[in-house]
Amino acid sequence: MRILEENYRELKLDNGLFVALQQLPLKRVYADLRVHFGAYHETEEERGLAHFLEHCLSLADDEKDINGYKTRISNISEVHPATGTRYTLFDVALQRRYLDFQLDFLRSIFVPNFRREYFEAERRNVLKEIARRTTKHDEFENTAREAFLKGHPMSRRILGYKKVVEEASPEGLIDFHRRGYHPNNADLVLVGDFPSDIDNLLMRKFGDLQKGESTRVNFPSIGSLKNRQILYSQSSGLLHSDDSQSGASLLFLFHAPPRTSPEYTAFRLLHHIFASNNNCRLYKSITSKGYSSQIGSELGASSEGGTLTLRLECFSSAIEKVVDSVFRDLRSLREGYVERSELEEAKIKYESDVSGLLDDPTIRPELLQDKIDGFSLESELETALKVSPKNILEVGRKYLPSGIENANFVLNVMGPYAFENYSQLQEVTRKFRGELA
Repeated sequence: MRILEENYRELKLDNGLFVALQQLPLKRVYADLRVHFGAYHETEEERGLAHFLEHCLSLADDEKDINGYKTRISNISEVHPATGTRYTLFDVALQRRYLDFQLDFLRSIFVPNFRREYFEAERRNVLKEIARRTTKHDEFENTAREAFLKGHPMSRRILGYKKVVEEASPEGLIDFHRRGYHPNNADLVLVGDFPSDIDNLLMRKFGDLQKGESTRVNFPSIGSLKNRQILYSQSSGLLHSDDSQSGASLLFLFHAPPRTSPEYTAFRLLHHIFASNNNCRLYKSITSKGYSSQIGSELGASSEGGTLTLRLECFSSAIEKVVDSVFRDLRSLREGYVERSELEEAKIKYESDVSGLLDDPTIRPELLQDKIDGFSLESELETALKVSPKNILEVGRKYLPSGIENANFVLNVMGPYAFENYSQLQEVTRKFRGELA
């Protein structure tokens, strides 16, 4: 048995259900149930069923007699479900004295009761969510992401197709559920103050569930782009009567180290220096010159690969200057210098962020899931605190592009006009600035 944390242990039921438990003196019990069945497991005709199923399972438990009145545990619990590509996650928080009922709710995820009234209510909710997430801006983000991931399983759109949800039936959803919701496809993490008979309780609640075909899957690594891809889309909403005041949105996607890489923590610190706050290099170089009104960035990483995402809002007349500034600052982090002071600031922020996560009991199950998967915040922080300016430049040279002409990246530009290529975009922006006759 692995010892990942103090008061931590693991057990595996005969039917394959993996359980991890950490005993902590908390007033609530926090549970994460991860079922390895998600959007990846849908056929083309089923796109959207995994997400619809997640909604229905969050309300699929039977009523229980609690303190003399009947209710469903999902009514009195904090339930936070989420559908992913590879798996579906159910986070649940409840007071310790209701742990028996909480486990009944988690059991219901494997043996659901789809009542027609809840099924139709969740269908409406899912269709509303699809409608909200099919805006011009969402399509702008999705198009760039799909170009970056190039057919990788992680490029799947989780919400799926409206038509699939509209035509889904309870019977069809149950058939889809039967393909993957088996104990041998699930991991259960519990954190809190458990009763001494917790093992027997787990056996009683989950021990009779039947094994099924394995749906656990490992994805391939995210491959590098062979060349740059610059995409264009038009939005009349960005147009202003004064062309010089018309707006534009820019979305950059760059490759970053996978979280399993020893270079991951150095790249996280590099990201902080480059574009993480209003004291970063990019913010200073762009906003100080009035090129951009808004900058946002994020670093996502898994065992398959990492992605540095950069979002900017600017005047359409400044697109070319903003792009030039981005690549100039990227180049400085691979060929230039890193001040000791800016690296130390990045380390302090990194340590503060990690400390906040480790102090939050509500995400302890998620952190344990990460450790089970081979990721440790404590180890990553220990490595980060040893990073030197030289390490930042080394990881920069390996992952950051040297310039726009020979770089491998995706840039999506949404502006008030349609552009066919980057040269045309440059010409239009220069005209806006009065640099062309």
